[in-house]
Amino acid sequence: MQISLDLSQIIITIINFLVLYFVLKKILFKPVMKVIKDREDGIAKSIRENDDKKKVIDELRVEYDIALRNQEILKQKISQESKQKALVEYNKTIENAKVKSKGIQDEADFRIEEDRKIMLENVKQEITSIAVLIASKVTNENMNTEKNNELVNKFIREVDIK
Repeated sequence: MQISLDLSQIIITIINFLVLYFVLKKILFKPVMKVIKDREDGIAKSIRENDDKKKVIDELRVEYDIALRNQEILKQKISQESKQKALVEYNKTIENAKVKSKGIQDEADFRIEEDRKIMLENVKQEITSIAVLIASKVTNENMNTEKNNELVNKFIREVDIK
C-alpha cells in the first residue's frame, strides 16, 4: 500500500470541501444561527422585561411605603386633633360647671342674705314686742300701741347705730 498524492485529487477534495462548506453554511448554519440568535434575543427580552417589572415593583414599593408613612402621619394628626378637641371640650365642661356652681353659690348667698334680713326683721319685731311688754310692766301705765311702737323703733335704731 502505497499512498500517492495526486495534485488533482487534492484540488478536487479542496473544491468538494469548499462546496460542502458553502452549501452547509447556506442551508444549515444560517438557520441554526438564526434560531440561536432568536433564542438569545428572546432571553435578552425576557431579562429586560423582568428588569422593567422589577423597577415597577420597586417604584410601587416606594409609593406604598410613602403612602403607609403618610397614613401613619395622618393617623397621628387625627389622634392629636381628637385629643385637642377632647381637651377643649373638657375645659368647656369644667368652665360651664364652674359658672353654674358660681350661679348656684350666688343664689344661695342671696337667699341666705334674704333669710337673714327676714330673720333680723322678725327678731326686731320680737324685741319690739318684748320691749313694749317690759316697758308696760315697768311703767304700769297703759300707753297707746302706736306710741309704744314708736319708742321701741327709736330704741332699736339707736342700738343699730351703735
